[in-house]
Amino acid sequence: MLAKLILLFGAAAICTALPSVNRMTGSMMMAGVLDELELGLAAQSAPAKKALETDTGGEAGISCDLINSVKPHHPLSRLLRALAEHIPNGPVSDVKCLSASQRITDVPIITITVGATKTTEGSDVQKFIQAKCEASRNRESATGEKVYHAFPKINIMTGELLQDAAALDAIVTKNRYTISCQLQSEAPFLDQEHLELLQTRATEQAKLEQPKPLRQTGLRHLTAQQKAQVPTFSPTTALIQATPSSFNEVQFMATKNVTCSSYVIQDQGGCGSCWSFAAARSYSDRLCRASNGRWNSAVAEQDILSCNMEGPFYMASGGRVTGPAGTWVAQNGCDGGNPLNAWLKMMQDGRSARWADPYSGVGGDVDKCGTVATDSVKFKVQTGEVYKVTAKDIAGITAAIYDGGSVAASMDVYADFTTWKSGIYIQANDEMVGAHAVAMIGWGSEGGVDYWVIANSWGANWGEGGYGRIRKGTNEVLIEQDVTFAKPALPSECPAKSCSNGGEIKKDCSCRCAGLWSGDSCTTCSATCLNGGTRASSGCACACPKGYFGDTCNEYLLSRWMTFNPATFKATIEWSFSLAAYNAGSRFIRFANVFGSEGNPTVGGTAVVISAATGTATATVDVRSALKGFPAKFFYVFELSLGTNEFGTSRGVSLKDLPPLEYDAVKKCLKGGHKPLTTTGFNVTASICADAVY
Repeated sequence: MLAKLILLFGAAAICTALPSVNRMTGSMMMAGVLDELELGLAAQSAPAKKALETDTGGEAGISCDLINSVKPHHPLSRLLRALAEHIPNGPVSDVKCLSASQRITDVPIITITVGATKTTEGSDVQKFIQAKCEASRNRESATGEKVYHAFPKINIMTGELLQDAAALDAIVTKNRYTISCQLQSEAPFLDQEHLELLQTRATEQAKLEQPKPLRQTGLRHLTAQQKAQVPTFSPTTALIQATPSSFNEVQFMATKNVTCSSYVIQDQGGCGSCWSFAAARSYSDRLCRASNGRWNSAVAEQDILSCNMEGPFYMASGGRVTGPAGTWVAQNGCDGGNPLNAWLKMMQDGRSARWADPYSGVGGDVDKCGTVATDSVKFKVQTGEVYKVTAKDIAGITAAIYDGGSVAASMDVYADFTTWKSGIYIQANDEMVGAHAVAMIGWGSEGGVDYWVIANSWGANWGEGGYGRIRKGTNEVLIEQDVTFAKPALPSECPAKSCSNGGEIKKDCSCRCAGLWSGDSCTTCSATCLNGGTRASSGCACACPKGYFGDTCNEYLLSRWMTFNPATFKATIEWSFSLAAYNAGSRFIRFANVFGSEGNPTVGGTAVVISAATGTATATVDVRSALKGFPAKFFYVFELSLGTNEFGTSRGVSLKDLPPLEYDAVKKCLKGGHKPLTTTGFNVTASICADAVY
C-alpha cells in the first residue's frame, strides 16, 4: 500500500486512493520543514553544497542521530510526526529515523527510512513497523524552465531562523513536494529488548539500502538533423503481406535448431548503458540469423560502451549513411548513448565478441576502448546499411523484424515498469524515470490485446525471464516512435569452420566452446562435477547434490546446526556460502512456514545480512521459538539482492529455498538442514537425532 501526500503551494491534498485525513497541521507544515532539512544538508557538507549549486548530482547523508534527538518543537521533530500520519497500516507512535539521505540532482529526493511501533486495536500485540518515505520536488516555470529551491536564511552556528513568519510563508509557497511512504515490514515484538534488536537490525539494513544517485538517461535521442539523414526502411507489399500475425525471433530460430548465444538475457547494472545492450542484441540476433547460426557470437556490450563516441553529423552517400562525419568525441557510455551511433562506428571499427570483453559496467574513461582479447573476430556493420522505421508504422516494424531479425526501440520508462513482473504492460503510473532502449524481438496477441515482445537488459529476474510484453498499436510509452536496425557484415574469416553446441569461431579458426563442451568442434563433453555432483543423463551438465549449484556444482548455500545447549535451548545455526554473484543487502531470512506456502509471513528480527560472495554467517536461536499456528521449524530462505538499475531503482531479489532445520521436542534432539561439521566450533554431534537423514 502506498500512501501519498502532495504538497502544493503550502496547501495539502490527499490522493483519491487514500482515506481522508482530518488533521492537516502536520502535513501543511511539511514544505517548510523540508526547506530547513534541505538547507541543513547543504550547510553540513561542502561537497553536498557544491553538488546542489552545480546540479552535477550526488549523494549526501542526513544525520538520523540529529533527527531523533531534537526537541518536540524542532522542525525535524515535526517532520517525523508528519510522516507518522501517512505511514500505511497506522496509526503508529514512537517514530524514529533509521537512515536518511538526499539524492542531489535536478530532481532532489530526500529518502528517510523510519521505524515505529503499533498496537493493534482490541489486542495487546505490539508490532515494529518499518517504512521508507521519500520527499521529491520536480517543477517547472510556465515557460518550461526548471525552478530551483528557495531557502530560508539561517544562522548556521545556532540553527536560528533569520526571517520572520511572513517571509517564511512566502518561501513555502515557492516550493512543492510529493511525499510518499511505503510499508517495508511489520514484526511483533515481545519486550523492549526485542524491540531494540529489531530497530538495530532494521537500521543496518536501511543503511545498506540507501539509494544511489539517479541516472536520468540511459538513451540519448538523435537530433532531428541526424534522424533526417538516416534512410527509412521501406518494406515491399509482398513482405508486408507475408508477415504473420505473431512472431518471435527466438522461437523462429528454434525451428531451425539454432539457439543463438545472444538470447541469454544480460544485466546492465547501474550504468546507463541500455543503448549498448539494445545495439548488441539486435545486431547479434541478426548476425546469427543471417549466418543460420554459424556466426553464433554475442557482440560485446562493453566494447560498444567503452568505445562510445558522438558527433553532430553523419557521412552520407547515395541516400545512405556511411559513417561519422566531422568531429566525434569520446563519451562516457554510462551517461547514455544511442544504438545507431554505435552501429555507425561499427562500419569502420569492428567490435569483439562478448567473451573477449566481459561487461564491467563502466565507461571508456575506466575500461579503455580496445582493451579486449586479441583472438576474437571483429564484427562490423555493412557500409550504409542502417535504417530507421517511420514512427508508429506498425507494418514497417513487424516487416523489419520478420525480414531480418530484432530491432532496437526506444521507450519512456515509468516507475511501474521497473517492477513489472508479467502480463501485457500498459502504463498505469505517471512517474517517468528516464529514457530507455530495448531490443524488440517479436509480437503477438493475448485476450484481444496485441503486444510487442522486448528483450530488456535488467537481468533474468525482471519481467518474464528478462523479456517483456508491451501493448502494441497504441505507441505505448512511445515504443513505436523510434525504431532502428543495422545489417551485419558476415565475417570473411574461416569459411570452412563451424562450431557445435553454442561454440564460437575465433580469429585463428579454432572454436571457443560453450559451457562444459570441448574438442575441435565442441562435440566432446568434458564436465568435471565438483562437490559430489554427477554428470547429467543428457546433454553436458552436472546434477548437483542438495545445496550445490552452478555449471560444475561450484557454488553452494549450506545451512546446518552448529552449537546447542540443552539446558537453555539456545542453538547456533551456521550458513556457509560461495556465490558467483553478490550485491550488498543479500541476506538469510526466516519464514514461518514452507517457502511458497499461502499466508506465510516472515519472522521479524531474524534476517542475517552477508557482506561478501564467500564466507559464513551465524544466528543464535531458541529452538522452541515458532509463531503460533505454524510448524516448529526454522524455514530459512536466501535472498540475493540484484542491485539497482540505471535509474537507481532496485532490480528486486532472487530467492533460494534452504532445507528447514528442526528441534524434535519429544526426542529432544536436532535434525534437518545439511550435515553438521565435526570441526572446531561445532558441538552438536551428540544432539543430532538418530533418524536424521543427510
